[in-house]
Amino acid sequence: MKLIPLGANGYLPIHGRHSSCFLVLTDRATFLLDAGTGAARLHEPEIRRHLEGRAELHVLLSHYHVDHTAGLYYAFTAWRHGPLHLHAPVAPFIDGDPVEAIGRYFAPPLNSYRLADSTIRIHPVRESTFAIAGHRIAVWLQRHPGGSVGYRIDDRLAYITDTVVMMENVPHAAGVDLLLHEMWLNEADAAADEKENQRHACFGPVAAFVKAAQPRRVMPVHLYPHYSDDDIAAMTAALATHAGVPADVPVEGRVYHPGA
Repeated sequence: MKLIPLGANGYLPIHGRHSSCFLVLTDRATFLLDAGTGAARLHEPEIRRHLEGRAELHVLLSHYHVDHTAGLYYAFTAWRHGPLHLHAPVAPFIDGDPVEAIGRYFAPPLNSYRLADSTIRIHPVRESTFAIAGHRIAVWLQRHPGGSVGYRIDDRLAYITDTVVMMENVPHAAGVDLLLHEMWLNEADAAADEKENQRHACFGPVAAFVKAAQPRRVMPVHLYPHYSDDDIAAMTAALATHAGVPADVPVEGRVYHPGA
């Protein structure tokens, strides 16, 4: 398995970091975890080289907020040669209709392409497990305005973003080769902003979650966009210390090998 961060920020693509999008490559499948503005990197030659010979793209969508879906247009225009499968949560996970939601974006006056004329094929996610190209995908409910879900691919990778920390979800991430977990505000900023503590996963609870789940490695994602690279590096080092798990700062475009 290879992981290539394409967008590590939440909310805003600033400080040289795009919004949420992670490319996951296995021998059998090609995944995107969310489709924020980072999906634009699918057009970059150094990323495209990793995609040669791959016929299908599977997007695992955590929720419908714009910083996680704006890049669907970029992904579609980079993937005209084959189907783009969008796996999108519905009830009982999220009370939403992906055809209606994504259809708004792929229609005039917002877009010159209509959803029906694109290569996008929408697959509602309503079961707690399903399979893609022989990979077992596990899904669970998270707590975030409008709802969101977490994903696990086999025992290799778990993706948890846009949620408050829910310790009852530790088993979903336990023992994976790599845990991608949202890390929003540091301790001081989280203490000063109670509202964000009810919407996002901030440092202290994240460290407790990672310590309990004990993945082989952890990578913080959905980074607070106004923090500098130095701020992010310091938080990541502190996460490794508090959780007792090696932690990597996501570098967009870099290739990581979970479990290697």
